[in-house]
Amino acid sequence: MPRPSLADKRRPELLDAYARLLSRHGPDGATLDRIAEEAGVTRALVRHYLGNREQVDRALAEHLRDRYVAWFLGLGAGRPPEERLPVILQALFEKETADSPARVVDALLGGTGEDPILRARLREMYLELEHLLDAELAAARPRALPTERRWVAYAVMCLAGMNRSLIELGFPSERSRGARACAEELIATLS
Repeated sequence: MPRPSLADKRRPELLDAYARLLSRHGPDGATLDRIAEEAGVTRALVRHYLGNREQVDRALAEHLRDRYVAWFLGLGAGRPPEERLPVILQALFEKETADSPARVVDALLGGTGEDPILRARLREMYLELEHLLDAELAAARPRALPTERRWVAYAVMCLAGMNRSLIELGFPSERSRGARACAEELIATLS
């Protein structure tokens, strides 16, 4: 009887280690050697389970998409539609933790370079999040026109993302309240 593959266990562990390093050190400081050290394995095992740096980045994009979507879906789980949107907005505009999916995605975005596959995977992830936010807006504002909802979903994502980036640069964290208030005003424009 063949031994079961460890890939299903090892790959997520290695990708989580890489995500932690990206969050702490950025793309240049998250080397394959550091991933191995962070995960307590050899560099050869990192290469075996994940491949070269380009393949590692691409695998992380998929891994993050799954984490980000699960995080988003968990925000409203078990809540009635009228309670989900405020919880989602709170999460989008609250202070990021060191290992939050958004922070890691930002670090990965900084290192995408010219890799069209990585860029496409990150774009797909954000399109999926835009779709999920649009669905929440549809539940909260069922009479709103679909085109207007998509514009608002996109604008809210832009506000949340740029707010996060500016807070990281040292802007006062209380500015997040203003960004969230703007997002709420945009949502209120939907009929």
